[in-house]
Amino acid sequence: MTSGDSRSVLLSVVSPMHNGSLYLEAFLQSVLRQSFSSFELIMVDDGSTDDSAQIIQNYQNKDSRIRLIRQTQKGAGSARNLGLSHAKGQYIIFLDCDDWFCKDFFKTMIDRIKKDRSDVAVCEFFIFDQKTTQTRRFRIAEEAESEIAGTNLIFDLLVPNPWTKLYRTDFLRQHKLSFQEITSCNDWSFAYASLACARKISVVREPLVYYRTQTDTSISSYRYKRTKDIVLAIKHLKEELKKRDLYSRYREGFARKSVSHLVYEAFAGRKWKGFYILFRNLLIVNDPAVYSAFLQKVFQYFLKRLGVS
Repeated sequence: MTSGDSRSVLLSVVSPMHNGSLYLEAFLQSVLRQSFSSFELIMVDDGSTDDSAQIIQNYQNKDSRIRLIRQTQKGAGSARNLGLSHAKGQYIIFLDCDDWFCKDFFKTMIDRIKKDRSDVAVCEFFIFDQKTTQTRRFRIAEEAESEIAGTNLIFDLLVPNPWTKLYRTDFLRQHKLSFQEITSCNDWSFAYASLACARKISVVREPLVYYRTQTDTSISSYRYKRTKDIVLAIKHLKEELKKRDLYSRYREGFARKSVSHLVYEAFAGRKWKGFYILFRNLLIVNDPAVYSAFLQKVFQYFLKRLGVS
């Protein structure tokens, strides 16, 4: 049995799961075979009805670094918050149980965040299509070579997922950062609020995560049914920025990213109805900066169609 002395745990790995047994063993093997071993793996069972919990218990018998916490189904946001409340590590990362990771993922991220004395470290990732088995790389733009903390580049260059980001646990608790408890887009506000609060952000130019798409288990597979969740996420983030006196600093980047995701969520899985959903959601967001960014995006679109550079 692998030892897991909580007194020496440097990293907490939190993963929510709901009926994720199909890819769970691949996830567990990827995590447990990491070259960096001083971590605890907190699996939060969000009301699974399959054998996910039994799979975790079987692995617990072999590796004492694994902890299983159960709750009635409340969603991934609630599950991540519960895991955060139980975390003992100096650093924390939130992973999805249908993804897998490079062997040096933890080591590379921890080495970098410690070297830079950052609040957050962000890495690149691979996008794996489960249906076609094709893989493509998500790269962080070259502008991130300079310090991006405190600038609108956190919105322009980085994406709102928690599984490519390593955090100082005390940083999250000090700023009282938590996941929004909605069905879809529950990590959107958390990701950008944490980046906005960060004093220093480290960018790791290596793809260390394999993000699995086109599955029946991922939230993104049915998010087109939850078209108002992105509105809730945008409004929540605006409130988070305002109460920290950060909204004026990030207004433009916030607006551009909001428009980008409003468009994406409106047209995901649909065509003409997307226009109705987009304009409805824009009205609900009710933010002048977002309206301005939207008009700018439309203007740029027509210039491109006309061939005007």
